[in-house]
Amino acid sequence: VQWPGLGPLHRRQLLQLRVLHSTKHSALFFLPAADPERPQGYVFSCSAHSQDAEIVLSDVHTSRGNIAWQGVNGIDGIFIANRAVLEHGQDLDTVDSSSEANSWEMGGEDASDVSDIPVAAQFIVRTYISVDMAQIWQPLTPGDGSNPCSGCSLHLAQWTSATAAPGVLLGKGNIGLRLAEDHANLAVFVSRDAGLSWRLCLEGPHEVAILSNGDAFLAAPIMSPGTVMYSTDSGRHWQEVTVQASAWREPAVNLIVHPSHTGWQALVVLSTDAARGVDLLTVDLSRVLNLSCQPPDEAGLSPDFEKWSPADSLEDAHQSKRPVCLLGVRTHYVRRRAERQCHSTAIALDTRKDVACLCSVSDWACDTNFQRKSYKVDAPCEPVEEAGQPNITALCMATLDTHVQLTRGYVKLPESGCSGGLDLSPRSELCIGNNGLGGLMRNLFAHSGWASFILLAVILLSVIVMQRRSKRSISRPFVRDYADYKTADEDKDDELELLMGD
Repeated sequence: VQWPGLGPLHRRQLLQLRVLHSTKHSALFFLPAADPERPQGYVFSCSAHSQDAEIVLSDVHTSRGNIAWQGVNGIDGIFIANRAVLEHGQDLDTVDSSSEANSWEMGGEDASDVSDIPVAAQFIVRTYISVDMAQIWQPLTPGDGSNPCSGCSLHLAQWTSATAAPGVLLGKGNIGLRLAEDHANLAVFVSRDAGLSWRLCLEGPHEVAILSNGDAFLAAPIMSPGTVMYSTDSGRHWQEVTVQASAWREPAVNLIVHPSHTGWQALVVLSTDAARGVDLLTVDLSRVLNLSCQPPDEAGLSPDFEKWSPADSLEDAHQSKRPVCLLGVRTHYVRRRAERQCHSTAIALDTRKDVACLCSVSDWACDTNFQRKSYKVDAPCEPVEEAGQPNITALCMATLDTHVQLTRGYVKLPESGCSGGLDLSPRSELCIGNNGLGGLMRNLFAHSGWASFILLAVILLSVIVMQRRSKRSISRPFVRDYADYKTADEDKDDELELLMGD
C-alpha cells in the first residue's frame, strides 16, 4: 500500500492496523497515531483499482483499544464515527483540525515530539455521520427541536443498530459542542432514519439493546440497580420491570442479545470496578406483545408495516441533498410501524429492494494522488501537492495503444450501482506517436523484440540490394550504345579531317 504523502510508519502502527469495513471491491481500515498516548488515528480506504490508500477521516477517536467507528447495520455506505479533535479555537469540522500535529501524526522523525502542541489545548470528542462511503461527513442532527445552543449537535458515546430493524438506531450521548466526559450526563436517543435525525427517548445513562426486529427496546439504568425498562413503540413510552434486589446489587455494565436482534431474550451484565467477576441476569420479554402483525402485501404495505427508504430523509437531513439515491440505488425496506403493538418475528419479510439511479457526484471518489481538502459536499477532488500528476507523453510512451485514459481526479465508487448520469471517468487522449508508420514500427518491435528488428533489417538490406542490381541491368545497354555511337562519330571526324587536308 502506498501512503498519501506520509512519512515512514512505525511497526506498532502496522501491527495495530484494523479493518473496519470491507466489500467485494474495497475496504476501510484504521491506523493509530504514531504516539501511543494520543487518542486518535486515521481511517483509510483502499480499492481493487489502485494500491494507493486514501484518507477518508482524520482524528478518529480510540479509547482502550476501541475505535469509535461503526457502520449502520443493514444500510450500505452509512457510517458514524467520533473524532478526537485537538481544540484550539479553529473550525472543528475541517480536515486540518489538528494541524499542529499533522506533521508528526503518522510517523517520521518528529513522531514522538509533542512540544508543538499548545499547553492549553485539549482533545474534545465530536460525532459525525457519512452517507456516501465515508466521502462527506457532517455532525449529527437532533430532529426534535432539542438543540440548546447555536452550533451544538448530538455526540454519542455508544450506538447500536440491527440489520433486522432497518434504519433503527439507539445511542447514548448528549447534545452540545462536545461529548460529555462524565457519562452521568448522557441520555438515550433513537433514530429511525439510519442516523440522519435523532430524538431524545430516555433521560439518564442506560445500557440499551434492540430486540425482535426492532419491535422492542430494552434499557438497563446504570444508576438504579434492580430495574429494567422496555418500550414497544420506538422509545415513546417505557414500562419498568423490577428485579429482586437480592439478585441485583451492582450496576449494569452491558446488555447482551443475539447478534441477529430477532429474539426477545437478553443477558444483563452486572459488575463494579472492585468486583472480581460479573453477575448475569436473564430478561425474557417474549410475552409483552401478544398480537401477531398482519403480513404486508406485495407492495410491502399493511396496517402494521411500512415501506421506508434512507433517501426519504436525506434531502432534509443531510447537506449532500441527495433526493432519492444512496450509493447509486434507491433502496426500499419493509419494517414494522413504530406505533403498532404487534410482534413481527413470525413473519418472513422480503425486507429490501433496490432500483438503480442516475450517477451523481456522490457516486465518485477521489482518484489516486487526488484528495478533498474538506469533508463538505462541494469540496472537489484536487491534486495532492507532494504527488506527481499524470503526463500524456509519459502515459503514451508506456503503452502501444493509440489512446490513453487521463484521469479527471475521480474514480467511480465500486459499491455504487448507478448507471448513466454524471460521468467523471478518465477522458481519452490521442497518442500521436503510436499512430501511423511510427506506431506500427513500435508495435512490431515491442511484440517481437530483437527478432523483429533483425528481420526488418534483413528485409531492408534485401530491398537495397535488389534496387542496385536493377539499376545495373538497366544502365549496361546504354553504355554499349554510347560506345558504338562514340566509335562511329570518331570515324566521321577522321574522314572530315582527311577531306579538309586535301
